[in-house]
Amino acid sequence: MSDKEVKTNRNINKDEDSANMDQSAEAQAVAADAAKADAEITKLSADLEELRQTLLRRQADFDNYRKRIEKERFEDSKRATARVIEGLIPVLDGFEHALAAHRKRNTTINERDSS
Repeated sequence: MSDKEVKTNRNINKDEDSANMDQSAEAQAVAADAAKADAEITKLSADLEELRQTLLRRQADFDNYRKRIEKERFEDSKRATARVIEGLIPVLDGFEHALAAHRKRNTTINERDSS
């Protein structure tokens, strides 16, 4: 081989080594970016799961609140109805006494008129 051919081979080898180094550096950069992306995806997945759990807890809390409020409203309604009925009992009792007195008076008048 001539000197010229040896120099050409050396230049080709240097170019190949340089290209291999560039490819290696590029491959390392791609691998680093992929690792960062994987780490970010893992973090986002964990955040998403945490948000889902928070949402489920909030929904359960809201359902419990809604049920408690419905129960309290029902019980308030029962108490209000009981107060109204308790207030009406003396009025109804008064009507019964008035009707009994009216019947007694009519019976007495009818007996007088019959005699």
